[in-house]
Amino acid sequence: MDRHQAEEMMRNEGLLNFALFENPEHGDADKVLLYEADGRWHTAITSEHGSILPRTVREFDSESAALADMIDGLRVLKKSAEL
Repeated sequence: MDRHQAEEMMRNEGLLNFALFENPEHGDADKVLLYEADGRWHTAITSEHGSILPRTVREFDSESAALADMIDGLRVLKKSAEL
């Protein structure tokens, strides 16, 4: 999966409001982050206060694997927001 395919999937499922393709220092609340650091791809989830939840940080060798993980996280975050 590439970023274009992932963004299309997110748009179709209404997940884009929960996605952030930036370094985690941005400070947005209740987001699933995707960012590259030191040649590796990372995903993480931010709290309602905008800080990264340490137990949610994951590291991947490829952007494709990180995007798949991001979409899984987005689906969970969306479901919890709907409750």
